[in-house]
Amino acid sequence: MAFDKNIFDINGKDILSMATFADEDVIAFDNIRDICLNEKVKIENFIIALCNKGRGALTINGVDYNVGVGDFVICRPNHIIENMMESMDFECSCLCVSTEFMRNVMLMANSWDFNLVIEKNPVIHLDREESDVINAYEAILRNTLRGAPRRHHKEVVESLMRAAACYLTDMLMQHMEMKAHNFYKSETAFNEFLDLLSATYPRRRKVDYYAEKLNLSNRRLASICVRVSGKTALQLITEYAIRDIKRELLKPENTIKQVAFNMGFENVSSLGRYFRNFTHVSPKKFRATYAQNMCDGDEAMPEE
Repeated sequence: MAFDKNIFDINGKDILSMATFADEDVIAFDNIRDICLNEKVKIENFIIALCNKGRGALTINGVDYNVGVGDFVICRPNHIIENMMESMDFECSCLCVSTEFMRNVMLMANSWDFNLVIEKNPVIHLDREESDVINAYEAILRNTLRGAPRRHHKEVVESLMRAAACYLTDMLMQHMEMKAHNFYKSETAFNEFLDLLSATYPRRRKVDYYAEKLNLSNRRLASICVRVSGKTALQLITEYAIRDIKRELLKPENTIKQVAFNMGFENVSSLGRYFRNFTHVSPKKFRATYAQNMCDGDEAMPEE
């Protein structure tokens, strides 16, 4: 089976029983609300969805998003989804696609640009023409998946997915102002680093942990990161770690001591030194600033 086994079980619910179709690479749902994402879920594979009716809201990696007609949602492995709410008339078709299959049919899914951009922009608004084309591909694929198995069933599905992936790639590149490029070995290694960094929680904050896991020297990993992203491995690790700490600090039920424990620090002092070094404010002041912003009607996260 190409799917990670965890995709079949979300917080004790067997999502296969809710699917309109499921095989080793693709699980289809008539409506994403069937997956019950109101609880916190760590996505193990790709989720692709398009809203065709109604309105909804959800939290992806700690950031709140509103979803309406024409909004396209794409989540990559290790994204965390929670707090999903929707109107009574909400309709949002959804495909869960295994990581292996997604990477086989969509070269862009291996790209650093793609992973970085969808992490920052998992919800994209499509125009009517784009929505119609995506729905057309989805309808053909769904009917093919539901049909009786034939000799070349898998090849037909792969061909349809590849055709849809080509359109999707061009569409996303246009929306995200990305440039097509060749894929070098360093980008593959960088993507493996990004996947490992995304999957490690709480984040390990030392470069040598990731370098060892990837069978690279610290210097080689640093060189790859700078070449592909313009940032060092330590800078990227720190960005992820600081974002996680901020997210934990903004949960009112957490004490700063609990945040330190959750994030893998020995004590509150260690957390404070690390956080101040990169944000120039203490965890306590950061939390107080956010609380004041909320009182003033500004829900934006305080800047570093």
